[in-house]
Amino acid sequence: MRHTLLGSVVALALAAGVHAEPSAPLDLRFALSVDGRLVGSPRLRVQPGTPGEIRVEADDGGGYRFEVRADPPARPTDPPSIVLKAALHTRVDGAWQTLGEPVLQIGLDGQPASIEIGRAGGDAAHYHIEVTARPAEDRSPAARR
Repeated sequence: MRHTLLGSVVALALAAGVHAEPSAPLDLRFALSVDGRLVGSPRLRVQPGTPGEIRVEADDGGGYRFEVRADPPARPTDPPSIVLKAALHTRVDGAWQTLGEPVLQIGLDGQPASIEIGRAGGDAAHYHIEVTARPAEDRSPAARR
């Protein structure tokens, strides 16, 4: 199920999923495209309520930075979901510039949801971020027994 949003409008992408405790680590996978060209596919394991950061570096010294925070929704949902708050930045001439700060509520079922940043029909670049979320697999020694 896909929902697109412009700027920081909240969209829902809920489908049948697995149940996860609000404190369980999450596996977030992103695909960042700029003007239709995939520039990176970063992955982040994050604890709900704890800020995280990932970067997509470019050969020309530029690049992109995501600041993310995944929180449980105000009210439990069925299927379970998270509220993903993100800030997308780009590096221009050595300085970080904010491109957008979208918020997305997404199911914890691995189904993709997407965020669009950029003016429709405008001269600015068009950014498309696809994201999936699932409970992270526990890789502790006790969990492997």
